[in-house]
Amino acid sequence: MIRKMKKGIISIMVVAFVLALGACSSSTSGDAEKIVISTNGDEEAVEAMEKALNDNGYEGKYVVQSLGTSELGGKLLAEGDKIDADLITMSSYYIDSAQKKYSMFADLAFDPKALDSYPAYYTPILSNTGSIFVNTEVIKQKGLIIPKSIKDLAKPEYKDLVSIPNIMDSSTAWLLVQSIISEYGEQEGKTILHDLIANVGPHLESSGSVQLRK
Repeated sequence: MIRKMKKGIISIMVVAFVLALGACSSSTSGDAEKIVISTNGDEEAVEAMEKALNDNGYEGKYVVQSLGTSELGGKLLAEGDKIDADLITMSSYYIDSAQKKYSMFADLAFDPKALDSYPAYYTPILSNTGSIFVNTEVIKQKGLIIPKSIKDLAKPEYKDLVSIPNIMDSSTAWLLVQSIISEYGEQEGKTILHDLIANVGPHLESSGSVQLRK
């Protein structure tokens, strides 16, 4: 997905949020009759989910718990099916790990019509995941070609024009690494990642979503 941005940065978002249906039943104080949704989604993603729920007749019937990716991942792996949530949105590798350890998720009871195949207990919910967002005006000003892949962004002409999350600070960056290795293999992927980081310059961010705000 390519979208127009305001400033001179090419941003990579590799967040892979997914929706999982918990096999457990939960409640929170004062909201015992409401569905509890735990999410690692950013503010914009939560707003989109809430609007979709409200527009489809669920207003007042749910509670959203917003947690950081590492925090929610830690709860999943530590608490398993005792977690205080009925639904979660979370990065797939945490969900896969929790399911392997606890078998804690129920299969989705509907056909999500996803483009790719996924385990029966989750499906993607955000269309901007795994995307490159491009400032078309800056591309034009610098006489560059719009990149069509992460591999393109490793080319020297994009030096100091790329923004990605820092693997030392953001779990989102692990998804970026996984995506590169999955697509290009370990050897070529290592070279691409090295050149990509060299092109980032001052735009290596501690957050997995700040690229959009830039």
